[in-house]
Amino acid sequence: LGITGKASDYFQTLVFYNQSKTAEEREHHFKKLQLLRKKAPFYKINEKQFAYYDHWYYPVIRELAVYGRWEGDFSRLAELVRPAITPEKARRAVEVLIDIGMLRINSSGRYEQVEKSVTGALVPNTVTRGMRKRFMELAVEAMETLPVEKRHIASTTVAMSYNKYLEIIEKLDEIRQEILNTAEDENKVDGVYQFNFQAFPMSQEHIIDKGNINLKKGREQ
Repeated sequence: LGITGKASDYFQTLVFYNQSKTAEEREHHFKKLQLLRKKAPFYKINEKQFAYYDHWYYPVIRELAVYGRWEGDFSRLAELVRPAITPEKARRAVEVLIDIGMLRINSSGRYEQVEKSVTGALVPNTVTRGMRKRFMELAVEAMETLPVEKRHIASTTVAMSYNKYLEIIEKLDEIRQEILNTAEDENKVDGVYQFNFQAFPMSQEHIIDKGNINLKKGREQ
């Protein structure tokens, strides 16, 4: 039919849904259809809001200020962050987030997010690099300090074509979108969680012997 990309995924899932033979299969494909239909609307950060990336805990405070139990006590808000920050930093974070239009106080006196989901797609890498690096460092700290049941850290090394590599990166973006959709539908928030996605080459380009292309690929997890 000449359908490609997300349209192809939707059509294929719709066919599977209509051809489902059991209630379980039908429910599985219906949920996937819902995810494909629903895309979280992203608010594009403007230049003034680049300050959002000044410190790694600003995005965390943006969530905790709304969902955390801190009752206006900045000492308590600071303690809710992991690793904990100072009350002064927590207070300043809230002030900055209000000033740049990422948080506001509603008529009930509670903090709320001006936009549910934001994207830094148009933000220069020089602005976001520091925060992303810090989140990766925090992942290492979590691996060393948190029990296995409270964190998930895994890695895989594979040989493949560059086109397949790009295809997997696209799938990672789709998974990130699913996470955002799932979070938006959540009614019982009890914590703030960080999900990191990394993909990068571990070899120089074009060094693989094509004569061995059918050999079993090595994998590490």
